Amino acid sequence: MKYSTKSNLIRRFVVVAFSFLIVGCATRPTPIDRDTAMRIHRVSVISLTAKEFTRQYTGLTIFGNEKDKLDISDWIVDEQYEAQLAAELEKFPGITVVKAPYSVVEFSHVNNFNILRWRRLSPNWNAIEDATKNYCSRNSLDGVLVLASRTSNDFLAQTNQFLAGVGIYATHRLQRRVSVMHLISEMALFDCRTAKPIAVRILANNQTGLPDAIVNSAPILIISQDISRRPIAQWSEEQMQQVHTQLLALPGNAWSSTLKSIFPDKSSE
Repeated sequence: MKYSTKSNLIRRFVVVAFSFLIVGCATRPTPIDRDTAMRIHRVSVISLTAKEFTRQYTGLTIFGNEKDKLDISDWIVDEQYEAQLAAELEKFPGITVVKAPYSVVEFSHVNNFNILRWRRLSPNWNAIEDATKNYCSRNSLDGVLVLASRTSNDFLAQTNQFLAGVGIYATHRLQRRVSVMHLISEMALFDCRTAKPIAVRILANNQTGLPDAIVNSAPILIISQDISRRPIAQWSEEQMQQVHTQLLALPGNAWSSTLKSIFPDKSSE
């Protein structure tokens, strides 16, 4: 009886402690401090998340898995994302977006992923510090906002597969039917004084909670299985154009919600 009582107390302690941990973590990431925000005015936007498009299907066994890729550099999706992001960024008081050419080759090293725990992969921000420093100097910038691909576990169907960047993911197993377009990426604000990130966020509609909870609200769009289950090489011209159009609209409100978690709300001052 004493052992049972002691066991129950331990269980209750663990549950309560875990509850406090979850509550403590379920907060929005802290925006950059106001002193830093006050000196960041001229900002450029760079997107390197939509150069390659992946179509992925998870079957009942590994032999049923499918994966093919398409170079979509000529779709200029990154350029469109930069324009969308710039439009949202300019809504913040004191921010001027500077459009300046940059070397895609130099900045593309950000997608040489860093290995994190649980096999998740994140952008290699360290790999573009020199490129950022030179870019800031040439264009008299205070900050650079960079969007890059990241990798996540399969939060859509809880398989052992991984999702990354822009693409289509589909599966039909264990009563889970998934057919979506996704944008799995991270955004970093670089301070031109140090050429290092001062804020890093997963691009998502929700910026509250642990990383797993945030990535669950990454931009996704339900699409037809006529596209998701057909190899890219077999897509019709109409299907290709449909995917292109949907990809441009995919980020939606995620731009705004992610930026708001980085920059302090000056309207409350």
